[in-house]
Amino acid sequence: MISRLRALWNNLFHRRQLDRDLSEELEAYEELVAAEKLQVGMDSEEARGYARRQTGGIDQVLQNVRDVRMGVWIDR
Repeated sequence: MISRLRALWNNLFHRRQLDRDLSEELEAYEELVAAEKLQVGMDSEEARGYARRQTGGIDQVLQNVRDVRMGVWIDR
């Protein structure tokens, strides 16, 4: 119960920071995937494109996370 209340509090009052943190995490993941593909011989542009496809696009992932966060119904 307390963890749910904390999540609600964070979603309501710390949304921008949560979005920044998630965005940074996704960007780091994309960089790791691209680096792995570069190591196996994929060219730079192709590796970045592959990494973007693997994540589904940072903006889309952010929106999907926002849609399921606790408290989203209050925003709407």
